[in-house]
Amino acid sequence: MYDRFTYAQQILGLLFTKKPCYAEIDYPAMEEIIDIIHRNHGVAVIAHPGINLKGKDFLLEEILEFGIDGIETFSSYHSQKQTDFYYHAAQKKIILSLAGVITTGKPSRLSE
Repeated sequence: MYDRFTYAQQILGLLFTKKPCYAEIDYPAMEEIIDIIHRNHGVAVIAHPGINLKGKDFLLEEILEFGIDGIETFSSYHSQKQTDFYYHAAQKKIILSLAGVITTGKPSRLSE
């Protein structure tokens, strides 16, 4: 019999930086991603920025300059203050203001 926790730790340990199973990920630039979305007739939206920007809301202005089409302003993970901030940013830039629901089972502020 093996200890599942120890086994999982060993497997995960192989994936960390500089370990045998680590693979470098080369992400494309945001401008390139937005261009690909637009060339395929899609709408480029930043999802739940309250989580993805990790409190670095100053990055939003730069992201908006890349040609993003909308912001998920209404999210179960956003505080009222974040919702207001992203809503007003979308209105100021005249882009889409969207609502989203995360259904991954992770707790949100609505489950409090």
